[in-house]
Amino acid sequence: MGFDAKIADLTRAILPRPLVYAHRGGAALRPENTLVAFDHGLSLGADGLELDVHLSRDGVVMVHHDPTLERTTNARGAIRLKTAAELAGIDAGYQFREGDSHSLPAEGGRRGY
Repeated sequence: MGFDAKIADLTRAILPRPLVYAHRGGAALRPENTLVAFDHGLSLGADGLELDVHLSRDGVVMVHHDPTLERTTNARGAIRLKTAAELAGIDAGYQFREGDSHSLPAEGGRRGY
């Protein structure tokens, strides 16, 4: 039996079921990597959250998948070139449409920074 199989057997013996992680907080249901998404993912029973982080220009940790802002927000440019204060004013759910993690604004709580 290989190492991976042994780990799988051990995991099955310890855990009653597979662990579920909300990818980017549940990006198809709420604007990804926002507090709204994280709260919603956990409220649906996710065991944990998957997220990515980047540093702002002033060294503050920011939760955002991409190194740039264009795909999900109403802003442009690299996160590393903006201060935390500048990022705080960006609409993190600007491109969101429920069921489509790559697209129209969601109602309220869109600022994820």
